[in-house]
Amino acid sequence: MNDSGSQRASGIAGVAGIPGAPHREAAEQYRTALGPQCRGRIAALPEDRRREVRADLANSLGVALVLAGDLEGGEVIYRVARERGLGTERVCNNLGLLLVRLNRPEEALEAFRAGGDEARALNNLGWALLVRGERRKASALFEKALEAAPAYYETAGENLRRTALAEGRSRPAREAFPGASGVSITVPERDLGLTLLEPGS
Repeated sequence: MNDSGSQRASGIAGVAGIPGAPHREAAEQYRTALGPQCRGRIAALPEDRRREVRADLANSLGVALVLAGDLEGGEVIYRVARERGLGTERVCNNLGLLLVRLNRPEEALEAFRAGGDEARALNNLGWALLVRGERRKASALFEKALEAAPAYYETAGENLRRTALAEGRSRPAREAFPGASGVSITVPERDLGLTLLEPGS
């Protein structure tokens, strides 16, 4: 197997979690792929691919560590990746999700912001909190996302609708984003989908 094939195999073994093996073993495969023995192989890649490969490997190592129960190790990997200029949207979002899991939502919001714009960051934090069952906080964040970027209403509006349904309530969400002229979102009692009305309706 050539050098790039060996590096690829290490990465694939990590992604696959080595069938039947624990996540710790997958993490070791990613460490190997990022380590000195593979550094030359990555350096041999075209310049535009090097950063992408390193970022993907670092992200996968972070995920494997988190799945193995090493939350602090995963956080360190994500932060080091960002410090080394490998803070892709995926790395930033996974760091944000991990920080929510560690009950550090303010830091999570900063990580989400590093991976996207304000509306997306607010929406992502809201979604992570909704998954944890923190519906009121999630709802407030979805509304802020709508205020931050009325054009982002479809994603945040859908999440706000889901939150309202989970809380067993129905309410119009239009007041949450007054800058969206002529567009209304209705939150139905049942899950009938997002209702968009034409301007002037």
